[in-house]
Amino acid sequence: MLQAHRDTKQQQRCSCSAPKHKLEQCSDRQAADQGRTARHLGHCQQKGQGKPSICCGSQLYEQVTQSRNRLSTRLSAANKHIRQLQKSAESHSNEVTAMNYSLQTILNELKTLSTIADTAQASVQFGTDRQDTIAKMSKLVSRMHVLQQVVKDQTGKLDQLTERRIPVVWFGIAQEVRLMGDFDSWTQGFSLSAEECSDGTFTRFQGDIKLVPGRYQVKFLVDKIWRTAPDWPMVQSQHGTNNVLQVE
Repeated sequence: MLQAHRDTKQQQRCSCSAPKHKLEQCSDRQAADQGRTARHLGHCQQKGQGKPSICCGSQLYEQVTQSRNRLSTRLSAANKHIRQLQKSAESHSNEVTAMNYSLQTILNELKTLSTIADTAQASVQFGTDRQDTIAKMSKLVSRMHVLQQVVKDQTGKLDQLTERRIPVVWFGIAQEVRLMGDFDSWTQGFSLSAEECSDGTFTRFQGDIKLVPGRYQVKFLVDKIWRTAPDWPMVQSQHGTNNVLQVE
């Protein structure tokens, strides 16, 4: 019985030692896996990645998304500018059509006046009825006054279609300055050139812009920040404060 008791205790010791041995093997495998993972991360860091490949893919996707958003923004601005150009071209086309019609009317009136002038001249030279001659001359003078007013009106309309050269100056420290406004629906604007440089910093920007007569709301885009000129007239709009540019 004493021998059987010893055998039982030995089996218990063996049964207790077996799980401990397996646990040590499992711990060794985990340590080895952690070592391989650490070596892999170190290899990524040496290549400048700093993260596993899944993180690199995420960064690439983010860069592609940002590039696509920038392209979409530029495309939207270009489409807006094209629509504005189409609208402006259509407006100019209508104005040219109206101008052609007026010029044709003036041409017809000149032909009529030429006929009346010939008749009046014949009445003066060969006619004997003084009152008839006076009536024809009065009619000629009256038609000439009407024609003169028509020509004056058309000249004024043509002048309103003629672009004016407007000098624009911006003072301030900046790298890029643009004059934006409702003259092209705030799409492209005019770029101002740097004229003066102080200690490597641009402080004066100038440019000549061409606009037809009218009243425009404008604003300066200075290094992608909207600014107003303090010495220009200002007006409140639904988007804030704008400068006013009056072209005579």
